[in-house]
Amino acid sequence: MMRKSTCTKFMKTAPLILPSFLVLLCSIFLFSCSNKPSSKLEPYRWLLGTWEKKDGTYFSHESWLMGVSEKGDSVLLGQAFQVENGDTLFKELLSIRVINDSVYYVAIPDKSLPTKFLLKSTGDRSFSATNPRHDFPSTITYESPGPSSLNAKVSGRIRDHYREFNFSWTKVEPLP
Repeated sequence: MMRKSTCTKFMKTAPLILPSFLVLLCSIFLFSCSNKPSSKLEPYRWLLGTWEKKDGTYFSHESWLMGVSEKGDSVLLGQAFQVENGDTLFKELLSIRVINDSVYYVAIPDKSLPTKFLLKSTGDRSFSATNPRHDFPSTITYESPGPSSLNAKVSGRIRDHYREFNFSWTKVEPLP
């Protein structure tokens, strides 16, 4: 683990020497403030693993693992990307973390700043996170109707019109 001064120097020079996606990965670990122990993250452990959807030339991937922040607190770390006809349509880094006693879903789309969504409701294998000040999406919902399936919905307003997009994945067994 880097000391704060080393980490600060690294963050100043990283954009010059690393691809932007790697810089965003580092920022996941630095984005936390006042994280609490992992007990608040236990309800989200069902999300851990690798989830994929393949449909012809379209491929969607989302994976989650339990990690540790620079302060030593637990954090769920995720990554997501979509590819069609060999072209990357979308990629982002994700995390679920405790900030000031509240649980947040944090999304960092490629070449963008982090956006926090407050987790408002949590079910047995579902949750909904909102950020009414964010343009799109303003709500992100996940549910797992069974141990091998995962659904997500992003919704909000785009140019004064309500929109929603649904995603479905199947759990992929890890390679031996």
